[in-house]
Amino acid sequence: ALHVLAERGHDALLAALLAAAPLRALLNAPNATGHTALHVAALRGHALCVRALLDAGAHVELRTRPSIA
Repeated sequence: ALHVLAERGHDALLAALLAAAPLRALLNAPNATGHTALHVAALRGHALCVRALLDAGAHVELRTRPSIA
């Protein structure tokens, strides 16, 4: 869910979801291509999503993991 909201630029929904649920384990989890939600938001240029993820504690130093596919 975090990755989809970040990819599509739904900053208000992303911020609400991050505020409402304890998502620390998912916040920095990679998707199938190895990207975190922060990576996806930044790659798509969604600055408000990036800010919401950073405010929630997303790690900026994580690197993209190799694709599992």
